[in-house]
Amino acid sequence: MTSRPYILTEDTYAKRFLHSLLLRADLKISESIIIPVGGRNKLIRELPRRVKMLVELKEATRIIIIIDGDGRPDDVREECLRRVPCSYKRLVEVIALEQEIEEWVLKGLCLKPTSSKKPSEVLSDYLRKVRGAKRGYDKCRLPRLAGLINIEKLIKDTNFSRLLEALRDP
Repeated sequence: MTSRPYILTEDTYAKRFLHSLLLRADLKISESIIIPVGGRNKLIRELPRRVKMLVELKEATRIIIIIDGDGRPDDVREECLRRVPCSYKRLVEVIALEQEIEEWVLKGLCLKPTSSKKPSEVLSDYLRKVRGAKRGYDKCRLPRLAGLINIEKLIKDTNFSRLLEALRDP
């Protein structure tokens, strides 16, 4: 049986970002398997329908959900799993990030997040102070940041390595 993994993500800009990272990690995948949904709440709300559609119409063998944990990743993971139809749970892997996807950028740049700031805020400070950006970080810049990331450092991240594992072994 041919492997047909799909990735659901809450963020439009995560599509190109993830595709770039996965190519740099030597995973040759099509960008079309990454499906942005348009926000965290919409992703959670539409999970039952989206999972069913991917399995029944696209013949998905694995569905990976990447979602911001907003400081409570275990709760978010459980919330997602509760929304997945029982008959498809075995095909689903939920990767709830600790805060937000920008934490992967920080890890790949060897930057330490602070407890008082979100990763996107730390990234904004870095871009202004170190890289000379006038406006700091804007979500639309996420795909371009993939090229700055030290992929060897990012591969050591538990969630990123889970993503790679799920894609390699659907």
